[in-house]
Amino acid sequence: MQRRIPRGGRRSHVGPAVWVGTGSALLLLLLLIAAVLYALRPGLVVPAPPPDLVPDGAGDWLQSRIRRLPLTGGAAAIAAPRRRTFAFRPPRLPLPGDVGPDWAVVEEYLERQRAWTDLERELALADIPAEAKWRRRQDAWSERPNTRRAIAAATAIVEAGGAQERLIEAAGFLVAHTNAEPDADWHMAVGARTLAAHAPHFEEWPRVMMQLDAGRTFAPNGQSMAREIDAFFEQMAANTADPAVRAMARYYVAVGLMRSANGFWSQPRVREASRRRALEAASGLSAGVEQEAFAPAQEPGSSFASMPPTFAAAEASLIHGIRHATVGGALSEMVGRRLDGSEDRLSAYAGRVVLIEFWATGCRRCAVELPALRELVAELPADRFTLLAISVDEAPEAVIELGRDEPMPWTNWHAGPASDIARRWDVRALPTYALVDREGVILARTDGLTDAFTSLIRRTVAAVR
Repeated sequence: MQRRIPRGGRRSHVGPAVWVGTGSALLLLLLLIAAVLYALRPGLVVPAPPPDLVPDGAGDWLQSRIRRLPLTGGAAAIAAPRRRTFAFRPPRLPLPGDVGPDWAVVEEYLERQRAWTDLERELALADIPAEAKWRRRQDAWSERPNTRRAIAAATAIVEAGGAQERLIEAAGFLVAHTNAEPDADWHMAVGARTLAAHAPHFEEWPRVMMQLDAGRTFAPNGQSMAREIDAFFEQMAANTADPAVRAMARYYVAVGLMRSANGFWSQPRVREASRRRALEAASGLSAGVEQEAFAPAQEPGSSFASMPPTFAAAEASLIHGIRHATVGGALSEMVGRRLDGSEDRLSAYAGRVVLIEFWATGCRRCAVELPALRELVAELPADRFTLLAISVDEAPEAVIELGRDEPMPWTNWHAGPASDIARRWDVRALPTYALVDREGVILARTDGLTDAFTSLIRRTVAAVR
């Protein structure tokens, strides 16, 4: 039986225009939500900043290890939202289709790159005002040679295999000259796998593995964004016949896990698992090759000037870093020198929350954050909080000179670019901050004074009674 409509009643009627308008509004709302979620995804790839993040005169070793993405950090006291458990992986971008296995294309790029590098070096050393230098280096950075055609040529040579006489050089090019590309992970791993397959007695593995390591980046939640490189290290650590190369690959497996543990939004359970696996990979890696050289001859100014001399030393230094310079670890004693040359010890600040900063006068971002640091030091009580700034400049005079114009009312140490402290702390970006609670536990590592990080500093200090 149909329901009767009372007299005077009327069925409601919604016209097509109303439905269309409502649907459009819902569609716009969904698009807006999708855009916000996409923007908030972890591991967002950002363009490489101008090289001013690498301090002038900071030494080849430090420059070779500077990360271009400001994505490291860690905070054991901050619960990571579930949405941050996914790490965006950079896609492999298309290469020019009109380039074949032509080494001349690679040589042309290398020649232009050398000219650009010379110009950049001249600008870095130019005796001009800092702002003018920054603008000119920005202009030079935007005009750096495009490497995509050279990558296409080198890839075509590699894909041709043993038929190409430039095979090893092309593979080395992919490892050494693609780390600034958004899809560097793909190209660097292809080059490395080619070297492993076609150069069984290759002698440049220390340099190649360090270059591969410098090409890795990590999302804010600690997940690696260079899984091809990670997989290559794991394969070499498990399968290569040369015990020294196997030990070196194992070293970098542990280094990657250590960095993963420093992810700012890493879940505590995941962070602790990464630290445990890093220790497992590092422990005993030098067995059988203890006294063999970990790196080539270490001449002053070389890329290996601050690398451990032997595999035994490399293992000891790495284990120390995992235990005492990684989020969740316990800080060990550190001895440094103040700007006046006097010796100082970290234990002198026991019982206080300590913010450690690695920085350099040539780092623009470091200079930009000086006012925020002064605000923190002025706000937080000196009996509960200490800022320890460790300079990696070549000489302390650079810090003293900057201090005449930019007050730095906190403890300043000078370590230099090739110091054991910077190496053990795996300093890959400037500035690098580490927050240590009054018990000596490392709560967080990051490379910027974000709102989340400064909030954690204030909460940690406020909890001290």
